[in-house]
Amino acid sequence: IATLAAAWKLLDGALPLKAAGDGPLAGTLTGVPGIELLGRRTREDVLGLMREASFLVFPSLCYEGLPMAILEAFACGLPVIASRRGAMAEVVEDGRTGLLFRPGDAGDLAATIAWAATHPIELSRMWCEARAESEGRYTAGLNYRALIEIYERARSTRN
Repeated sequence: IATLAAAWKLLDGALPLKAAGDGPLAGTLTGVPGIELLGRRTREDVLGLMREASFLVFPSLCYEGLPMAILEAFACGLPVIASRRGAMAEVVEDGRTGLLFRPGDAGDLAATIAWAATHPIELSRMWCEARAESEGRYTAGLNYRALIEIYERARSTRN
């Protein structure tokens, strides 16, 4: 959150950001130009916000597993701007399904956001690619089939 706040300060409120959620770090975004704090929202509210957004910013410094927010963004056809770290760098394909920035580097994040905001044609292509990625890799049906295959392999090696 601190990286996001610092990046938005560098952008000097030139772009609007809607921040959904709450928690002990939410105050870090208070008073930052261009940021609207929405507080806790239902999953449906968040998905609605995603459908209206240009991109999702996922500035985590943690080594996330498989972040649901990224998968939900892709399902909405929403490109993701994420830290180049762990699973985020594996799931978000830089320049295809979103953009990556150096973890913790507010200047790099601000530059990446500014680039996205000024390249609508490339961003539009990323919207299509994000949706295609969701349909091709992360649907319930695909995951169900993969899970069944794992169970079948485990059962066949056990006998």
